[in-house]
Amino acid sequence: MKQRDVGLLHELSVLAGQDYEFLRYSNDRSVKDAFLAGDIEEPNLLYHDIDPVFIEEQRDVLTAMIDVVTRFDDEIVRRAYLPKLREYEDKYMLLDRARVGDDEGVLACSTRLYGAPQEQYFRYALRGLAARLGAVYDTLGTEPLVQDAYDTLIEHVPEQTAEYPWDHIVLPTPRPYAVADALSAEEIRAAFVEAFMRFGVTNWSALVDAPGERMTFSTNHSLRTIFIPSDEDLLNRKYAMTRERVEALIAHEVGTHVVRRERGEQSELGLLGIGLAGYLRGEEGVATYNEQVLDGTRHFAGGFQYVAVGWASGIDGRARTFRQLYELLQPYMFISSLEHALAYEEPYALQALYEKSKRRAWARCVRIFRGTSGSTPGACFTKDVVYLEGNVAIWELVDEDATWPTRFSLGKYDPANEEHVALLRDMGMF
Repeated sequence: MKQRDVGLLHELSVLAGQDYEFLRYSNDRSVKDAFLAGDIEEPNLLYHDIDPVFIEEQRDVLTAMIDVVTRFDDEIVRRAYLPKLREYEDKYMLLDRARVGDDEGVLACSTRLYGAPQEQYFRYALRGLAARLGAVYDTLGTEPLVQDAYDTLIEHVPEQTAEYPWDHIVLPTPRPYAVADALSAEEIRAAFVEAFMRFGVTNWSALVDAPGERMTFSTNHSLRTIFIPSDEDLLNRKYAMTRERVEALIAHEVGTHVVRRERGEQSELGLLGIGLAGYLRGEEGVATYNEQVLDGTRHFAGGFQYVAVGWASGIDGRARTFRQLYELLQPYMFISSLEHALAYEEPYALQALYEKSKRRAWARCVRIFRGTSGSTPGACFTKDVVYLEGNVAIWELVDEDATWPTRFSLGKYDPANEEHVALLRDMGMF
């Protein structure tokens, strides 16, 4: 098949990957210990490793590409590429603002790229938190640690009787599993390698990260690598990684992110392997949908992330700093872990879960405040709103038309984005 954009695709590959891949803070790692010990109020994150020369070089490539695409004969290519290149402009601006410590500038770029939290989704996510709070307090409310967490959170969780447009959707029942069956990092890596073979993917790898690097699984498209948390970091995750849960995660990472990449690259429009502008909401929506179909769920995905971004940005009327968000996320994570343990009848130790919640809250705050110092109230990295919004949108599509999943893997596009669907339809892919 002759691709419409073969030359442009090569040029675009020169541009760097996702903005968040460059937003690791450059502070000494001791800043985490000092923060958790209460020795410093705010971590004052810095991003001195971002190279200004690199940013300018990328911008030069981008300017030249925009000029070429503007004069391109193929209308489909112009419709696909120009919004994507404008998106890259915002990504490089975001990196530049992070480099110089312009927190408000990072927020502005992030909002253009990913959107800002919306009241409807934020309140829906808070309803889930209220349910968790109630379930844990009813069982363990006499425990001092639980009482303190409850008292901290309850004033931020208003009572509500609102109904939401997606409340009628029936989600699949969660699968039971045993914590004793949890896999090691190396066993998980082997499962991913086997999955690559099963999906016919020959040019990807799976690597176990060094301790302390990450608590989440990450797909790096530039390196064609899936990074797996170390055994030490797996212990700090909310869920034990059983074989069943790993299979659901493989449906997310390989069955969605990798497969959409490979099929998009092989399509008539190679850009579908990288992603149309604004594809991420649909990408994560499909990925979490595929995971939920296998593993089951009691909630739409991304509620916790949504609450975190909402609290940080101040959608409830109070914009927060890193420390102020941490003081809410730590008890939230403690309560959430307890609720999960109670729901699945897992053994637990209150103090151990409490200590784990501190490390998890730190990691989440680093993620939410990526690119900023963490010291400017409300200035955060809003990317995590795409998970809940995307997951709800995909379930709504499937609820309306059960054949939608057969079209999810055509490439990296957002099935709920009318412009994306129109573009694929005009190419005859629908």
